[in-house]
Amino acid sequence: MFDDFLYNVYRSIRLDKNLYKEPKSFENISLLYAAIIVILCGLAGGLAKNSVVQFSNLGLIPTTNIIVSAFANIFPWLIWTFLIYVIGVKIFPETKTSVDFKKILITVGYAQAPCLFRFFTYIPEIIVPIILLTEIWFLVSLIVGVREILNYNSSIKSTGVVALTLLIITIFGFLLLSQQFN
Repeated sequence: MFDDFLYNVYRSIRLDKNLYKEPKSFENISLLYAAIIVILCGLAGGLAKNSVVQFSNLGLIPTTNIIVSAFANIFPWLIWTFLIYVIGVKIFPETKTSVDFKKILITVGYAQAPCLFRFFTYIPEIIVPIILLTEIWFLVSLIVGVREILNYNSSIKSTGVVALTLLIITIFGFLLLSQQFN
């Protein structure tokens, strides 16, 4: 069981499109695997934020409780999944697109596997490059997964779905931040 989990993480990090083609990747245990990846990535993200605050002497920004950060990462996972489902399945489907919410949920979870490298953010010199690299890697992994599970003919369409989702999330995030500063 743990071997399967590690193998799926490895394949996601490698951007292996076959991960998303195999029915075994979407069995019932796969949702648990995806959730574990998401929670571990939240933990790594909290560690990364705390490292940036600590090593950059940003005393005005509070550190994050990394346990809270781990479980708080579940909400963005659901948001990404919902938006990809609406945009990719309901608004811009291909004729062969037939996928349920659970399969997208698992795909978005697997796509976060590159963010596990954020556990290395305790090295001050490489904090920002690791965060940027893992975020780009996550997006590319998501593009690969979206293309495969939605049966898109081109990577351009899956890139568009992921980019539109990212744009919506970014705008929503800025609106939330602007409300906090007013």
